[in-house]
Amino acid sequence: MGMAALGALKAIPGAFAQAAYPTRPVKVVVPFAAGGATDFFARRICDDLRKELDQAFVIENRPGAGAVLGASLAAKAPADGYTLLFMTNSLCLQEAVSPPAKNYSLTRDFVPVSGLYNLDLVLVVNSALPIRSVADLIAYAKARPGELNYASAGVGTTLHLAMELLKQVGGLDIVHIPYKDAPSARLDLVGGSIHMMVDTANTALALSSEGKVRILAQTGATRSTAMPAITTVAESGLPNYQANSFAGLLAPQGTPSAALDRLRASLATVLSKADLRASWQKQGASVIEAPAPVFQRMMQDDVDQWTRLLRDTRLKLV
Repeated sequence: MGMAALGALKAIPGAFAQAAYPTRPVKVVVPFAAGGATDFFARRICDDLRKELDQAFVIENRPGAGAVLGASLAAKAPADGYTLLFMTNSLCLQEAVSPPAKNYSLTRDFVPVSGLYNLDLVLVVNSALPIRSVADLIAYAKARPGELNYASAGVGTTLHLAMELLKQVGGLDIVHIPYKDAPSARLDLVGGSIHMMVDTANTALALSSEGKVRILAQTGATRSTAMPAITTVAESGLPNYQANSFAGLLAPQGTPSAALDRLRASLATVLSKADLRASWQKQGASVIEAPAPVFQRMMQDDVDQWTRLLRDTRLKLV
């Protein structure tokens, strides 16, 4: 290339930087099965990033071991920006459950690209029960220790530990009935053999509108914009209660800052889109306004919360 051509390129701000990343497809490890809720959100993000960066973002579903399998594979990948991890805070639970059993650390071996969304969760009861508020539930359960039950989507899941946290904070004796998945648990909740559960808001709202379940409260720290009339558990008499379900995008520790910066800028654009926000709200999710340092703190706080719960209750999950 002649000197004149080189000079012309140097005169174009960012000419080399813009061509540097990504120059080939980016793999996004999703540690959950294809077709599930997390996969739905991941595919939308990857599609929008493809449009923003003019490069393919290819999902690799690697479910197994409570999402630890996929996270482990991503942690071992080269830190070059071409392997990312689409995480949910189920991995924060795993960090608390079995730290010695894993060959990676979520907070040590990854760097946050960005937070993505909160998935609204709610506390629901079978509509035949004479329970219309969190206060009613506490009184009803304390009068019947060990007689009530709750369902979850499996041992060690967010829906499981969110209820265990409620039991701890409220001083309640309620029996856990684990299911293989959330739909199976919901079926028995509606049928009446299960008394209550923490569930995703969009599903619970649909069942509530049909009179099959009753929503008592949201589990997050603040009310969701999608359900402003529904109080939180904390507002309803248990101020120390908060259980969240959130997701974000991570990269292996050591990923070049230039790649991270470009990804973060593109994600900021993607997450600001009105159609994405509207689509996610229909799924009971809201965009997290959490840049990398804030999301790092969110992950660590979540790990710490579940670590304290397991320590204080001596709950065995493995």
